[in-house]
Amino acid sequence: FQSLARVRAGAQRASPLSLLPYVLFRVKDPSATEHALAGSVLRLSFGEVLEDSRCPVDTTCVWEGNGKVVIGIAAGMGPTHALILNTSLEPRSVVWSGIRVTLLELTPAPRAGIDIPQKDYAVRLRLEPLAEEHNARIS
Repeated sequence: FQSLARVRAGAQRASPLSLLPYVLFRVKDPSATEHALAGSVLRLSFGEVLEDSRCPVDTTCVWEGNGKVVIGIAAGMGPTHALILNTSLEPRSVVWSGIRVTLLELTPAPRAGIDIPQKDYAVRLRLEPLAEEHNARIS
């Protein structure tokens, strides 16, 4: 994961995600740098697609398959933590620092006989701050 400059002054003291009840975020191209989420000190990056066994859209399959990705997440200038998320298998979401991160979509959809280059992948994530009382229980 590549580093990104501080989102705003005092980033270490701010809540990682305090702007909305949830945020939908799309990250494209695993080789790109981290993306700062507007209004917060949260940084996201798309590490790579570890597995893509999803059923091609132009084929009939007995199982939908799975896409497994690595997402990098950090608060402020803190270290980046790797999260492994799946499209079909568990975990599809994980809790990190009081935020539930859910993988909603891995694109593009596969087609039979066509390899997808890593740089063409994108993920759509949902980020949800958890209630303070829940954060206290999972700490």
